[in-house]
Amino acid sequence: QGGVAPFMCGMMTRAIESGVLDDYLDRLKLEYAERYRLVYGLLKVGEPRRMKVRRNSRVRKQGGYFIWVEFPSHVDSDDFLSYSVEHFGVKFMPGGRCDPFPLSNG
Repeated sequence: QGGVAPFMCGMMTRAIESGVLDDYLDRLKLEYAERYRLVYGLLKVGEPRRMKVRRNSRVRKQGGYFIWVEFPSHVDSDDFLSYSVEHFGVKFMPGGRCDPFPLSNG
């Protein structure tokens, strides 16, 4: 197969393996760690009683950037996403989009 994706994948693999990106990746990890701490801290401070904010410590220790927020059952995460983008410019991935076995209407 041809195309840009295999070519770029090969270039990036060689760049990463050679170590040429190590300094950049180290700075990027620090930046994302700081953003993670900021977002998690803000969510915990503003956490309503009915909302749960959790983090996976194993993922966090490995450099993960994921925070799981559980809302009461009457809150539709897709509607909240639209509201968040419109009013605050904040985007997130609703959990239902990550579920390999989503609930069906049947």
